[in-house]
Amino acid sequence: MSDTNPSFLAIIFIGCGSSWAYGSSADEAATSAASILVRDWSSLYTFKDEVPVNIFDVEDYDGFHATLQGVFGTKDDIPDDEGVALECLETRLVPTPPQPRR
Repeated sequence: MSDTNPSFLAIIFIGCGSSWAYGSSADEAATSAASILVRDWSSLYTFKDEVPVNIFDVEDYDGFHATLQGVFGTKDDIPDDEGVALECLETRLVPTPPQPRR
């Protein structure tokens, strides 16, 4: 993978959806995913001080897709509806960014 492609994927599963972000480090990806979570879901949910973020290594992949069966890495030579099952490197608690006032 080139230097411009991310090495880590962070996913936060919530209700019937998720928020996710790529990053060059696990910390960068996790922090970005937490910010996206608040932006995407704060109209429906109120979050605690920390949220669990799942970290995946995607350095060898061009993309990913997530289903009820798991998270799968994709490449140009793998059909979009298939993929290589990715193992979660870790689940970490990340501080939740400030939520908008209502």
